[in-house]
Amino acid sequence: MKPEDGKIFTGLSDDSLMALTVWGEARGEKDVGKMAVACVLKNRHDLWKQTYNKVCLGKNQFSGFISTDPNYPKLKSLAQSILMGTVNDKYYNDCLIAVCSVLGPSCTISVENATFYRVIGCKNSWFDGQVNSGNLIKVKTIGRHEFYAEKKYLK
Repeated sequence: MKPEDGKIFTGLSDDSLMALTVWGEARGEKDVGKMAVACVLKNRHDLWKQTYNKVCLGKNQFSGFISTDPNYPKLKSLAQSILMGTVNDKYYNDCLIAVCSVLGPSCTISVENATFYRVIGCKNSWFDGQVNSGNLIKVKTIGRHEFYAEKKYLK
C-alpha cells in the first residue's frame, strides 16, 4: 500500500474494510465463496489476536492492497466511495452482506480454522513450501478457492 493511501483504507469500519478485502479477493465467487473468504479474515482476527485493520492491511497479506497490483486502483477508488457514502457497486454490497453474515450470530458457513486460502492451481513458492512441510493443511474447497488451516490450529 502506498503510504499516502493509508488513511483511505484505515478510515473504513471493520465490516467495510473486510467487505473491501472480500471484494478484492472473491467478488466473482458465489455468496458461499465470499463468506468463506470472510471466515478466513475472522479466523485470523480470532486466532492471531489481530485487529481487522492489521488482518486486512498487513504487508503482503492480500494482493489487492499491494500498490503494484492491478486491483489496487479499483480498491482505492471503491474505498473512497465508501468513505463518502456514495458506493454503488453490486459486488461490494454482496461482499458486505457476506461479511455481515459471517460476523453475525447465526453464521452457518465454516472453513474450520483456516487462516489461508488460494485459488485452485495457483502456484506460490512460500505457500507450496508451507503445504509440503505440513504446516498448512487443506480443510475445504469452496468455489475456486482451497482453504488451509495452520497445523497448530487444527481441532
